[in-house]
Amino acid sequence: MHDAAGGIKKLALELGGNDPAILLEDTPLEEPYLQGMIRGIFTASGQVCFAIKRIYVHQSIYRDFLGRFSAALDKIVVGNGLDEKASMGAIINQPRLRAVEGLVREARERGAQVQVLGKKLNPDGWGKGCFHLPTIVTGADQSFSIVRCEQFGPVIPVIPFKTTEEAVRLANDTEYGLRSSVWTRDEKKGLEVAKKIEAGITFLNNHSFLDRRVNFPGVKESGLGRESVHVGLEAYVDYQGISIPKA
Repeated sequence: MHDAAGGIKKLALELGGNDPAILLEDTPLEEPYLQGMIRGIFTASGQVCFAIKRIYVHQSIYRDFLGRFSAALDKIVVGNGLDEKASMGAIINQPRLRAVEGLVREARERGAQVQVLGKKLNPDGWGKGCFHLPTIVTGADQSFSIVRCEQFGPVIPVIPFKTTEEAVRLANDTEYGLRSSVWTRDEKKGLEVAKKIEAGITFLNNHSFLDRRVNFPGVKESGLGRESVHVGLEAYVDYQGISIPKA
């Protein structure tokens, strides 16, 4: 932004995200929904700016969700992404792997529970790649780095809440505002909650990467400008008005 200001250039910034998912008390936990949520978290080993980074679950379904969620993650096979037997590949490089491991280590040292799941495709060659098994962190709060930062790896904190107001407050407690999702069987209720979340896009019962019907906006520290569809083109158009005096 500083470099562009000298020439008064048109500017679009696509920055980071700490995207929340809110699971209301009537969230559908059947397999299709669960798998949609897992794709929203672990695609590219969690290295997607608008992937789900933290999950807030109503306390009434917290244990049920964790049981189903952990069982599904335990089926993930981590290894060389070119091997058809692998369902999740590597983290991009050693610095990112160490950063993710550091977040997990800090959470464990501060008293959070860390559940490492999934299977190693090639245990003997594990150290030859930047691999990390899918990991759930519970017992963390908003002060934990794993909750506050964009972890960019296959690690996800899961946090219970009591009221919808609390969930919205926690979801908005971040400098980011890229994407978010609300999960519920009640579309009307989901829309009401979605409108209160400070994010460029909020999905209902999915966390899609390929929805071409909407822009790719960010609010707060997640960026400036709009990408895709007509709004993205308009950002690069200069309009001229012509005024003709009335006779």
